[in-house]
Amino acid sequence: GVVGWVGWGRGRGDSGEAPALQPVGRRALPWAVTALVLMGLAVLAGWWFGTRGVATQSEWSGELLPGPTVAFWPRVSPDGRLVAFQAVLDDMSQVAVMDPESGNWSVLTHDREHGLVSGLSWSPDGSKIYFDRFTSQPLGIYTVPSLGGEARELMGNAASPEPLPDGTMLVVRVDPDRRNQIYHFWPDTGRLQALGAWVTLTPSAPVRAFPDGKAAVFFGTAKGSDSDRSPHLYLLDIASGKSKRLAPGLPIIQGSQLFPLAVTPDGQSVLIDLLSGNLHRIVAIPRSGASTARTLLSLTSGVWCLDAARDGSLYVDQVDRPLQVLRYPVTGGTPEVLDSLESYPVSAQSEAPAEFPDGRLILPALISGRSRLLIGQPGGSFVPLLQTGEETSPPVIRVGDSDVALMVGSGSKQALTLASVKEGRILRRFDDTEGKGIDALAASPDGKTLYYVSSGNVWAVPSQGGSSHKLCAGDGVAVDPNGKDLIVNLIEQQNVRLERFPLPDGPPQEIRVKSADPIIPVPVGPETINRAGKMLVGVVPKDSWFFRPGLLDFSTGALTRIPLNYEADIMESAWASDGRILATATPIRAHLWRFRRATSAGN
Repeated sequence: GVVGWVGWGRGRGDSGEAPALQPVGRRALPWAVTALVLMGLAVLAGWWFGTRGVATQSEWSGELLPGPTVAFWPRVSPDGRLVAFQAVLDDMSQVAVMDPESGNWSVLTHDREHGLVSGLSWSPDGSKIYFDRFTSQPLGIYTVPSLGGEARELMGNAASPEPLPDGTMLVVRVDPDRRNQIYHFWPDTGRLQALGAWVTLTPSAPVRAFPDGKAAVFFGTAKGSDSDRSPHLYLLDIASGKSKRLAPGLPIIQGSQLFPLAVTPDGQSVLIDLLSGNLHRIVAIPRSGASTARTLLSLTSGVWCLDAARDGSLYVDQVDRPLQVLRYPVTGGTPEVLDSLESYPVSAQSEAPAEFPDGRLILPALISGRSRLLIGQPGGSFVPLLQTGEETSPPVIRVGDSDVALMVGSGSKQALTLASVKEGRILRRFDDTEGKGIDALAASPDGKTLYYVSSGNVWAVPSQGGSSHKLCAGDGVAVDPNGKDLIVNLIEQQNVRLERFPLPDGPPQEIRVKSADPIIPVPVGPETINRAGKMLVGVVPKDSWFFRPGLLDFSTGALTRIPLNYEADIMESAWASDGRILATATPIRAHLWRFRRATSAGN
C-alpha cells in the first residue's frame, strides 16, 4: 500500500517557531558511494519487513492544529469535544486543553518548581485530567479540573496514570529491582498491586487501557515471557496480571523516543507507530489477533503520542528531534554545533560521540530504518564504521587508539563486539553477551578490560576474549583514569545515586553529591572523568523541560550546572582531547495534527 495521505507533520515555515542552531558545514551527514551500495539491500529488506502482514490504508486528510510552538501528547476527552495536550512554555511543559473546532486553547497548570509534566489522561467522566510530574524520577500523579482550577497530588513516586471505569487506575513505579513496573492502584484505599509487566519510562510509559477496563496494552517485557530482554507488544489481563503477546509475527521496534500507543473507542483495535524504513506508519492491530493489521496513514516525522476519537478521527503529534553534536568549554556559553542528524537510533540520544586522536567522531545514524554507526571528520564526509550487512548500534566506545567496542546485530542476535577502525572489520564477538541487552559500555585505560551494563548490573570481560563476570549493581558505568575505580549510577525510585566501585572486588562506596538539581536518569558513560577528578554529569533543573550538563568535583562533592545558551536536552557528555566538552543534544520541534478520513472530511 502506497500512502494515501503523507503528512510532513510540521509547518517548517511556521513563523512562530524558533530556528534550530545550524551546524558548521551542513544539516545532515552524507555518506560515501560505497555506503549506498552497502545499504541497498537494507532498504529493500526494511521495506519488506515493515509491510509484512499489514494491509493497505485508505486516504486521510490532515489538519495542523493551533497551539504553542512546542505542543505534543494529545489526548481526546471522553465526549470528543476537547483535546488535552502538553505545551512547552518558557522552557517548561504544562497541561493545556484545546477546542479543536474553534482552535481556542488554554493552559491549566502553571507550576514551575516541581518538575516537568510528562504524561496525561482524562478521567472517565471528563471532569478532570490526570498528569504526572518528573525530575530525575517520577515525582507523582496529580489531577486538575478540565475547566481550570487547582491541581492536587493523588499519588507520590508514580507516573503514567491510566484511569479505569471502576475508579481505579494503572500507574508505573520504579520497583525494588530498579525496573519500571506497571501497578494496579486503588485511590480510595491506597492499595497497590504489582502486575508483573515492565516498560521503559522516558519519561512516560507506553500503557493504555481498553474501554471495558478489563485489559490493557503495553510495550515492554512480561513476567516469564522474555529471555532476551527485547520489548514486545502485550495484552495485559488486569485482574490476573497475566500477559500475552499481541501480533507476534509483526516486526515491531521503537521508532521514536517514546512508543506511541492507543486503543480505539470500540475497544477492538490497538494503534501503534510501525517504523517502515524512514516512514512512521500508524497501524491498527486487532485486539483479538484474528485478522491482518491495517496501515491507516504514514508520516515522515516521529510520533510520541496518538489518540482516537469516537468520530473516527486521529490526533497525532509530529515530533522532530535532530541529534546535534556540540563542543563547548567547561565554562559554558554558546556551544559550537559540529554536526546534525535528522534520523538516528532511539537509544543514541544518551550517547556522547566517541572521539579518536585524529579528530574523527563516531556517530549513530538510522538508514532505511536500520541502525548504522558512521565515522568521519566534523563538517566532512561520514562513512560506515564497519563493512558489514548487520546493524551496528550504540553504545559504542573507543578502545585504545584504533579499536572500538560496539553492538552488532539486532534483537536476540545482538552482541557486544570488538572491531578495528583502521580495517573496518570485526575482530571479536563476545558470544556470552548475545541477546542480553546492553545499556552502557566503558573500557579500562589500558584497553584490556571492557565493562558493560546489562539487567541492572555491571559486568567485566577481557577485551581479548573470555567469559563475563558480574561486578556490582549499576545502570551506567564510567572508569576513573586512575584505572583503579569504576563510577556507577543507580536509578532508584526517588533519585539517582552515584557509587565508587574499587576494582577488582569493591565494596561499593556511595559518592555524596551536593546539588540543587537532581541527576538525570540515564546511564553515566565513558570519557566523563578527567585526571583532575572532575566528572561530567547531567542534571534535571526543576524549572526547565530540558536536561542540562553539570560538572561534579569529586574532592568537594559539589555538582554545578554548566551554563549554556542553547535550548535542547543535553544528557550525555565526554571530555574532548583538547580539554573542552563534546556532547550530544536534541532540540525539539513539535506540533499537533488531526487526521480524518477523506470521506468524513468532506473530500
